[in-house]
Amino acid sequence: MHAALAIDEILRNVVSDAELTAGDLAAAAETCRSWSDPSLDELWQSLHSLGPLISVLPHDLLTCRFTTRRDQNLLPEVVLEMKRSFIESDWVAFRKYSSRVRTLWGSLDQMLRKTPEGNQTMMMVIAPDLLEALAFPNSPKGLFPKLRKVAWLNANINNAKLLHLLVVPSLTTLHLPGFNCSCVQHQEVYGDVVDILDQLGDLCPEMRSFYFLYSLAHVPEAAAAVSRTMRTWDHLESIGCRVPDVPSLGHLSEVASLRHLQLHLPYESFRTRLPIHLDQLETLFLSGSPADMTNLLECEDGQLRIWRFESQALYSPDRDDVRKLLSALQERCCHDSLRMLSIQEYHHSLLPPVVRTEFFGITAHMLQPAMSFHELERVYIDTPRAISLDDEDLITLARAWPKAKFVEINPSIGWIAESRVSLKGLVEVLKVLPQLERLAVSVDARVLTPPSSEISEEGQAQPLAGFVHGRLASLDLLDSRVGEEYDQVAAYLFKFVCPPKCRITVWEQPRILSRVVQAAEICQARWQRVFDLLADMH
Repeated sequence: MHAALAIDEILRNVVSDAELTAGDLAAAAETCRSWSDPSLDELWQSLHSLGPLISVLPHDLLTCRFTTRRDQNLLPEVVLEMKRSFIESDWVAFRKYSSRVRTLWGSLDQMLRKTPEGNQTMMMVIAPDLLEALAFPNSPKGLFPKLRKVAWLNANINNAKLLHLLVVPSLTTLHLPGFNCSCVQHQEVYGDVVDILDQLGDLCPEMRSFYFLYSLAHVPEAAAAVSRTMRTWDHLESIGCRVPDVPSLGHLSEVASLRHLQLHLPYESFRTRLPIHLDQLETLFLSGSPADMTNLLECEDGQLRIWRFESQALYSPDRDDVRKLLSALQERCCHDSLRMLSIQEYHHSLLPPVVRTEFFGITAHMLQPAMSFHELERVYIDTPRAISLDDEDLITLARAWPKAKFVEINPSIGWIAESRVSLKGLVEVLKVLPQLERLAVSVDARVLTPPSSEISEEGQAQPLAGFVHGRLASLDLLDSRVGEEYDQVAAYLFKFVCPPKCRITVWEQPRILSRVVQAAEICQARWQRVFDLLADMH
């Protein structure tokens, strides 16, 4: 063996090669004593469940109980139960590998395994007795001394006590995107979670990234515990939670390291008019009540310098919600910093029909405040409303965002009303946006006025010889209408719109199809004939 490989730092660089598989690392760990620790550290540093750690425990400690599932669509379930109590040698075996883990990211209390025959996948779950033993180990040494990041996905509320095992002083990232509270076995579990949240400040003083959203996060006691805890963290870089109380929000204003903030604002959860200062942020994501989101923006006492803003309204919209939100953003955000803008509204089949009428429609006037952000590269607007834009409106928007690479307007449900954007208007938009890579808009392809770009000496418009957009890779025409002039539309797209490698889709999204099934079938058939002709031309 080369002498350089006896140097621990060099050896660790070797085994950290991304191309090495788990099998390669396991083999390297058995090569010699000096290779063992670096290889095992790399092999065990990141896990998607506790399954691999449980698998190293002695066979006489655990047993597997197979259970039948009434729903045939669900995977067979195997419950891991204890046959005896843990002894110190069991914890030594567990700690040999758990002490190397730095990241746990996945469904920690559930594991997918192959059946002994190897022909079927089964779901392995941790029984309550084993869960209790892991959560409160009767061992003097910590089991995860190097653990830095934990993201527990699809967590079962009944297994929440497992957090006792995972919230250790070395932890800097804790993401709990949602507990499944549909099958609570006893009400005390809520209190268990609140107790842990209340202690997080002391247990994890170096927290950098914390996310506790949805489901249990909206229980008042849990939200209050998070508010209290976050006031102890002075080095946060990102946090996502229900909007905290005013003192906690004031504390976040003073955390200079905070860069990413995600807040959920339920209806009437933010009615304060006290000023806040969040000018240290780089990204801001708000969800919940449109009025509360707007109110929070209006309370900003400085100027946001964020490059990314996202909002997701979770209530039935009012007519002026989008305009008010964008106006508040225009007033409180630096116009030169914003690169990504995403506005999403609540979609539901039971929304009042008026929401989809032109009275509620998205107009150029409604989007006018967003035209102040001339550095935008991504614009995503997805609402249940009809879109009321014509050629001039869309071209004006494009000129306001000359650096745009992605522009999507109502990609989920289409424009609902028949589009007033012509193919000529589409070409003008593409000419204004040379860096565009993806565009999702609706057009009326029944109007085939050729675009023009030059004026002759006689003052007559000269048709373009042809126009090929250099970067456009994806064009979604949503619920665009088309007539029976298939060859003319195909020729128009070939000459003025679509580079050969551009992927064009139309009438494809499920929400579009379910909204107007009959129109979808007719338009799909017509567009398919256009695409067939276009393919032959390319």
